[in-house]
Amino acid sequence: MIGMLATIAGMFGLLFMCASITKENTEKAVAKQHESWEN
Repeated sequence: MIGMLATIAGMFGLLFMCASITKENTEKAVAKQHESWEN
């Protein structure tokens, strides 16, 4: 039972990490896109 909870918690942790990394990369890409439009 504890092992199952730990596994689920680990999966959520990985998902959260991936989501935050993707969000950062998306924001950087959007910023670059805006710069290229302004130039």
